[in-house]
Amino acid sequence: MSSHAQTAPDEKGLERLLHGLFIAAAVVNLGANFIAGIGAPVGPNIPAPPEPTGLLFWLLSVSKSLLVPTLAGYFALSARGHVLNIRRGALYGALLFCWIGDVALLFNDFFLYGMAAFAIAHLCFIAAYSKGLQLDAALKGRILIFAMPVVTYGYMIYMTLYLNLPSGQESMALPLAGYMLVLLSNGMTCLLRALQVKLASSPYILLGVVLFIQSDSLIAMTRFVDALAFENFAIMLTYIIGLFLMVRGCLLDQAVPRQRPGLESVRLSA
Repeated sequence: MSSHAQTAPDEKGLERLLHGLFIAAAVVNLGANFIAGIGAPVGPNIPAPPEPTGLLFWLLSVSKSLLVPTLAGYFALSARGHVLNIRRGALYGALLFCWIGDVALLFNDFFLYGMAAFAIAHLCFIAAYSKGLQLDAALKGRILIFAMPVVTYGYMIYMTLYLNLPSGQESMALPLAGYMLVLLSNGMTCLLRALQVKLASSPYILLGVVLFIQSDSLIAMTRFVDALAFENFAIMLTYIIGLFLMVRGCLLDQAVPRQRPGLESVRLSA
């Protein structure tokens, strides 16, 4: 029996295991956030809720820390040996910085570090999804008209944040503007990809980035404007589904598997 025949079932089993672990981590995280949101105060000028303690803290921390690594492992095994219509290295970079941001945002004092990590993640997503795009054609054509809702949304969210920054946090106006620019650039890239690249992955990735933008918007609104009911549950729900669609969508465009050197001879000798 060939070595390839022995390793393929093992890889498939590991792939299913990582997929299952991602789902389990998502369910635990959402459940813990829902429980933590029960009875939390809502409304304007409400300070950030205290960090969870005890069992709830460990459930949230461990489950959130497992989300990206299990998703990245599932993607790596599923995409192995296939040609994808993205820049794979950039996607791995995006997932790495998403994981760093997830860990940093577990603690209120590390908010800026988490924000910086996610900004880098969005730049990596832009690099990953911009493969094959024709920017010149977009600038000359009517595609920019479709960008107006994205620009309008960004303007509305930023002005709402800017006009409601708490006293003493006015210095956050510039970092928020920079982050909003990077975030919406990611959305524009995925919109352009959906309009130019007619592949099965495009609508999945676009929907995923829209949910990702919603999640980031909820973080900003609940931190700087109003506390919302079950805010962390809503933030994580949109983030988890959005990130999964952005990664899972890439696997829908798998081309014919690459032939590994000597593979045919190994199969024939089995």
